[in-house]
Amino acid sequence: MSKNLSIYSCSNCRKITNTIEDLFFVEESSQNGFCSEACIEKFYLPIVKHLEENDQKIKDIGINNK
Repeated sequence: MSKNLSIYSCSNCRKITNTIEDLFFVEESSQNGFCSEACIEKFYLPIVKHLEENDQKIKDIGINNK
């Protein structure tokens, strides 16, 4: 008898689960699954900060060119 021994883990904290239904996916085709909204936020925080900093730089350039 063969059992399905699939293991899934949160892409942020690496918490292990046996069912994919226990994970949240932000993007439809993404391989990144998360155990909670907090882990989603922590995982994406570096890119969000980077984009916010770039946005501020663009705004600063626009202000200085007026």
